[in-house]
Amino acid sequence: MKYSEIAIVATMMIPTIIMAKDFGVGTTRNLKKGYDGKKSTGKKSSKQSKKGTTVYKNESKKSAKKGATGMVTIGEVDTEEVRSILRDYVSTLSDDGLMHGYRADPAKHDEEWHACTIVQQCLDPIHMYALREMSHKSRALAYKAMAKTMTQESFNMLQLQQHSNMLLGEMQDWATTCDGSCMELTDPDCKLSPILDGPQNATKRDEDYNACGNLRTINGTCAYWLCDEEPKMIHQANIDVTTGRYGLGNIWNEPHIHARNSRYDYFSVYGSLDEGDGPFSMRFSGHHIDVNYHFDDGEIVKDTPVFLGHNPLIVPSETPPTDRKPNDRSDGTIDFLMWENMAGVGQFQEA
Repeated sequence: MKYSEIAIVATMMIPTIIMAKDFGVGTTRNLKKGYDGKKSTGKKSSKQSKKGTTVYKNESKKSAKKGATGMVTIGEVDTEEVRSILRDYVSTLSDDGLMHGYRADPAKHDEEWHACTIVQQCLDPIHMYALREMSHKSRALAYKAMAKTMTQESFNMLQLQQHSNMLLGEMQDWATTCDGSCMELTDPDCKLSPILDGPQNATKRDEDYNACGNLRTINGTCAYWLCDEEPKMIHQANIDVTTGRYGLGNIWNEPHIHARNSRYDYFSVYGSLDEGDGPFSMRFSGHHIDVNYHFDDGEIVKDTPVFLGHNPLIVPSETPPTDRKPNDRSDGTIDFLMWENMAGVGQFQEA
């Protein structure tokens, strides 16, 4: 069976950008079924495939063609080896892990699929098992199954997305635990001035961090928290496309609605895992990550939906102070190791 990669369509999602170009989002596929669910009978031209996915057989990466979805064949994968890895994975799960992370009925994959894990609207989904709850062995086998199915470039990109999330998580930790002041924008619509224009037009208030959060969350005022020390960060929300100005985000909600770390990445397996015994599938999902594979009869018959999105990230070159004192939100032991190691580095070519 052939590997392949997908070229993602360039799309702007505010405030997240979905990557364009040959992103290699994590699909190594050679779909054996077209849009109508019928088996393909051989090599087709892209002109013949007006919808669905065209299958290309026996093509090298150099001469590979793209079908209607941008799929390119570039290698091979042993689907029974993937099934065996998933069988080992399921055998390591606890009762709770089995309840969340395995369904013997392959139809449950599509039935239970929900976007809430991608946008962090369900931090404990019944239909998936969190990586944070897995044993080291379970986690390693989940990654092994993904790596066996994806091209190396695609798998690296998946891990880079996780890496980017963790970096943003460290920045989030700094913005929510630093000593600082409660500020209120003078703009009644909570629109931020362009960052390059200098400090925001705002007044200083007397509230502490928690009271400032109540002003923002409960009272709806344009309050935000500004760190006393550099780097001073302000959370941006969606952009007003008519004015080009960003709205003020709510940093007090961020750890919950945008949990940017691997604790909120999830994995699930579906179908029979006995050798050669019918269809099976797997899903990897998390913050701005969703990769799905459906296998049957030695082929990947479906690899959608697929999503990897991110904010093109250049890691700020200035990092939080290393001699922080404890406060009511931090015992002083939160580290920013990834941030310090990657300071000033662009995470993606587009950054």
